[in-house]
Amino acid sequence: MITKLKTLILIASLWGGAVRVNADKLEQHYALLNHLFAEPALNKNNLKSELEGIIQDNNVGFFADYEETKIITLLTKPLISSGQLWFLSSSQVIKVQLKPFVIYTKISNNTIVQLDDLGKKEIISVRRYGALKAFTSAFIGLFSGDIDKLNKHYTIHKKKEPRMWRVGLKPKDKTIRELLKGIIVSGSSRSPETVQIFHSSGDLTSLKITNRRSINESEERKLILDLRFEQ
Repeated sequence: MITKLKTLILIASLWGGAVRVNADKLEQHYALLNHLFAEPALNKNNLKSELEGIIQDNNVGFFADYEETKIITLLTKPLISSGQLWFLSSSQVIKVQLKPFVIYTKISNNTIVQLDDLGKKEIISVRRYGALKAFTSAFIGLFSGDIDKLNKHYTIHKKKEPRMWRVGLKPKDKTIRELLKGIIVSGSSRSPETVQIFHSSGDLTSLKITNRRSINESEERKLILDLRFEQ
């Protein structure tokens, strides 16, 4: 069961790309995660006030470019993928991977849909897997500003630095912890700029988000039609 869940998590986040750092750098990243988790977890009374001004608080659609780096402990070179990231006002995330090959992924509260460049579709029900549900909730909660969704599955830790902020998400459920040690989200403005996913295996996935801009409903509808998700 755990093996199958690991496969689904990999599909959900489109992990691929290039390993750019060695084992020492991986240890440094994990040390940062542990340092962040040493900070007291935010509680219900101060959660929203502490995150105000960091994570946007409404479902405003946006478009951005991304570069994703996958660091695998067993590999000597990194794997890198890049493309476009769309967050829709309907609380759906669409990831358009353009390099090294084309694949489209739509993540919603209940399903994950993948399309290749030939239009072949695969649908995964999120409801059947608690760990996958928690993972998708983290992404949707981050981009929509749904703090309650984040707090349902993770303890939330915050560290304010001179020029940036970091928020750590530590899984509450044991099943999730068997897959993910934690997630670090960081930025310098009121939106995530980097998302780091720490796998229990020791691997690391880093998503860098740039050139973000707001989109309107007509752009959202055109995207859905162009990518043929509804067919």
